[in-house]
Amino acid sequence: MMAVGNEKLARLLRTSTWLSHAAKIAALMLLAANAAMWLVPDFTADVVRAQSSIGTAPVKMTLGVRAAALVVSTVYVGLMALALWTVASLFASFAAGAIFVPETGTRLRRLGILLLLFAVVSPLIRAIIGLIVTIGNDEGQRMLAISISSQDIIVALVAALLIALGHIMAEAARIADDNRQIV
Repeated sequence: MMAVGNEKLARLLRTSTWLSHAAKIAALMLLAANAAMWLVPDFTADVVRAQSSIGTAPVKMTLGVRAAALVVSTVYVGLMALALWTVASLFASFAAGAIFVPETGTRLRRLGILLLLFAVVSPLIRAIIGLIVTIGNDEGQRMLAISISSQDIIVALVAALLIALGHIMAEAARIADDNRQIV
């Protein structure tokens, strides 16, 4: 029976190492894709329409517009990159065998806070980007469209769950540590 538990733990450690690297790569790829979206003009107009809720409104993609949108979207995508980097640190910790420790709760809370912030600013960022890309349009064709998607709500709920689990994990690890010190 013990061999099965050790085998599962060894598999968790190996998988966690791989997932830590995958999360870091995903974070870097998100940042690179964001930059490519604004630096390669052929991608920009279609992606902007899909992400900013501006529909078929005309867009003026000058260098200044693309640069401003790049800055705003990089801050936004940076939140998700930080969240993925936190995921990577969680998995790296698991790979090192540190699973039921207070730092796990701290990292889960940090991940939850980053995801909650991401969900909360998502509608605002989409509105700002829509405004940036239509600000050069004629009067009556500028767009400020604010929308909340079901994805925003789901991310916010998952974030709240992670924050709660982080608190629970930190407290459980603290109690377990207190119990070990008593014995």
